[in-house]
Amino acid sequence: MKWVFFGSQGIIAENVQHEQCKIIKYSQLVANMIILHNVEGMSRTLAEMRKEGVELTPEILAGLSPYRTSHINRFGDYHLDLEREVAPLSYTAKVLEHAP
Repeated sequence: MKWVFFGSQGIIAENVQHEQCKIIKYSQLVANMIILHNVEGMSRTLAEMRKEGVELTPEILAGLSPYRTSHINRFGDYHLDLEREVAPLSYTAKVLEHAP
């Protein structure tokens, strides 16, 4: 999980237990947010592909993983557009047509 530590290479320099716990919990939260972001983006892309007629099989989907980190800029600046509207998440979207 060093990709969520933003420059510290996964080293916890604090020797205070409650500070270590905060760092670990924060890292887990950031990792979960990144994976949720990846899943949402992948789901949106797969839905668009399905609309375009691409056949998505369980075998194809089995090769995908939300554990992508190449888009994370650990050492740079992030420019946030706080005015940008965020599309709501779809909790009922299905990638496969015959998904249970």
